[in-house]
Amino acid sequence: MVGEVVALLGLLAAGWTQVHSRGDMRLTVDVGVFPVDSDRFRLEAAYSVPFTSLTFVRAGDGFKANMRISLQVLDRSRNVVAGDVWDRIVLASDFGVTAARDSFAVGMVELNLPRGGTQAQLEVIDVGSERRGSARFAVEPAPGQLSLRVLKSGRANPGRTFGINDTIEVEVGFPTSGLLPESIWFAVGRGARAILGSNVSMTESSAGRWARFLYAVADSDGTSRMGAGEYWIEAKATEPGGSILSGRTTFTVALPFFWDDSAYKSRVDQLVYVAAPDEIRRLRSLPRVERERAWREFWQSRDSNPSTTRNEAEEEYFERIRFAEENFRAGDNGYRSDRGSVYVRYGPPDQIEARPFEIDRPAEQVWSYYSTGMHFRFVDRFGSGLFLLVRPGDFNGW
Repeated sequence: MVGEVVALLGLLAAGWTQVHSRGDMRLTVDVGVFPVDSDRFRLEAAYSVPFTSLTFVRAGDGFKANMRISLQVLDRSRNVVAGDVWDRIVLASDFGVTAARDSFAVGMVELNLPRGGTQAQLEVIDVGSERRGSARFAVEPAPGQLSLRVLKSGRANPGRTFGINDTIEVEVGFPTSGLLPESIWFAVGRGARAILGSNVSMTESSAGRWARFLYAVADSDGTSRMGAGEYWIEAKATEPGGSILSGRTTFTVALPFFWDDSAYKSRVDQLVYVAAPDEIRRLRSLPRVERERAWREFWQSRDSNPSTTRNEAEEEYFERIRFAEENFRAGDNGYRSDRGSVYVRYGPPDQIEARPFEIDRPAEQVWSYYSTGMHFRFVDRFGSGLFLLVRPGDFNGW
């Protein structure tokens, strides 16, 4: 099984760059080459692994998983010129956390980049299962470019994603010696349009020299100042000698759907198979500040296992909605189609009998649910992919 492809492979001239990952582990990798001094560079590789890709075992009052991370630097002849291995322990307070889709092990490893190093390979192994993911990338720094780090709370942010409660942090680092520009100009934009800019002064300490751009996603009353989606950020500086340095990278703002009016109303409309019409009308009419509480209350009353941190009923319902949208959309109406209605209400059928189109009869499908004795017949009368339910609940053959 091939692991998730995070993004296209890119050069590292502009800081952290997301790269391909391969293997049977879902792995997000963000890599960058940053100056140490005029002659040396440091390779940083940030990684993110979902807890669901790790093997957790009981450890005291909680659970733990073990990861092994290796990073190797190769020359043009593919000889290893530097490398290291790190063992990491991942802890979880309860079993529900280990199975949660929003639980991730996030970290960073780094190596001083030796002369002659042109490629690197990062591999992450789940020790308990030998499941692994890897990424290979170029590591040749480009002169004249600023290197940008995308951080969250001062730490690595491999997915470069920020939520409603986060502050966007983008840092430009400089060598520990040499002349510095007085400030860095940061511009943030979307598409072809810049939407904000800020001039940031340089900071210098024993730990290094840098300029850090900070911008809170939400204002003081919790209202988002940015819409959901992908943004770019560009940094520019003028060296004391007059040369222009620049660097650019991207990040994503992922907002809860409660704060996006269109996304929220669309999600509420999808409750058509589990909510009464008056419940849908009430949820649609709520102001933003009341939506999350009302949504949680709605699904808590339907939670089949309230002892866990997850709401399995909500997850299963929207997984069925997703499936219907992906599989009953061509020529049909997705989750609002007749097949979508049956699938969302009753789940996947035990058996599907399909008869293709023939000259004297249209294409047909019969879905059977043997545990309940239900059978549903769908007919594509016009050959367009629009399957209509014709004999619900009691069909026993073609």
